[in-house]
Amino acid sequence: GRPTKVPRVKEETVDSPPVVPGVGKRDPKDVIAYREVAAVVKKEPAGRMAPEGSCVRNVTRSGWSLSDAEKHLNAAGLEELIKRHGMPTFYNEEDIDKPSHFQSLAKAIVFQQLAGAAASTIWRRFCVHVSGDESFTTGHHPAVTCERVAALDAEKALELCGIGISRQKASYLRDLAAKFQDPAFCNLEELSDADLRARLLSVKGVGPWTVDMHLMFTMHRPDILPVGDLGVR
Repeated sequence: GRPTKVPRVKEETVDSPPVVPGVGKRDPKDVIAYREVAAVVKKEPAGRMAPEGSCVRNVTRSGWSLSDAEKHLNAAGLEELIKRHGMPTFYNEEDIDKPSHFQSLAKAIVFQQLAGAAASTIWRRFCVHVSGDESFTTGHHPAVTCERVAALDAEKALELCGIGISRQKASYLRDLAAKFQDPAFCNLEELSDADLRARLLSVKGVGPWTVDMHLMFTMHRPDILPVGDLGVR
């Protein structure tokens, strides 16, 4: 008989990773190796420098070290992949351009289902639109806050479509801004991984993949592997 058609998972249409040209040609093992860097729980005292050849930003925001992660992955047989692709970098508390939780999630929503170059352009336009700073080029503008986004009047909100943000994404961004205006919602650092997931998944347009990326690359939580990522699958 006919082969059974596998139904599409709704999550992939709402919360899929940004489209990267040529990503389909990558070895899935490379993707898994990259993700596993954030799955190491070992820690070392803050301030200890990475060994020569390791990532300069050694101690992450949550306290575990990239040098220990690198040793762990090398011992697991991934040394060649690490040499080929390098270790990822993470924001430290001292980084000037470290995004807030709101900025990080807003950017994730803007980037959903878009190629990198297009997403970056739209994100820059969004930051200029919210901040009014025409000189802004890249990164995270400090004036892009939940208060400013929530305060966009009807005309300004409609103008988001003109800079490349769909009506649906605009509604996601306004919902995110509204939730972050609640002080009880913003207290993310104190939460367990499970409680963080439950809280962030209550935001429209934020699904498991976006939560995993936020836990890994903004909050630097260890032992996170996005098993729903199509690249990992």
